[in-house]
Formats: sequence, structure tokens, C-alpha cells
Amino acid sequence: MAITIKPVVELLKPFAKQAAEAAATFVIQEGIKKIFEKKETKNKQKK
Repeated sequence: MAITIKPVVELLKPFAKQAAEAAATFVIQEGIKKIFEKKETKNKQKK
């Protein structure tokens, strides 16, 4: 018996959206953190 993919995809869509948003948020936060860390090290080198 073949399982149709469409209902499974429909079931997983909200989870996929939530996971994508969480991943994007994490990536942005890590990116911002790295930018600030680079600025801090540059400022420390100047002093």
C-alpha cells in the first residue's frame, strides 16, 4: 500500500515553517554576535 505524500507534507508544513524561522533567527543572532565580537577585538587592539 503506497502512502500518499501530500497529506504528510501538509501535516509537516507548520513544523517546517517554525523550524525555518527558528533557524533563521539563530543564524541572524550568531551573525550579529560575531560582528560585535570583531568590533570589540578591533577596539582592544587600538588601545
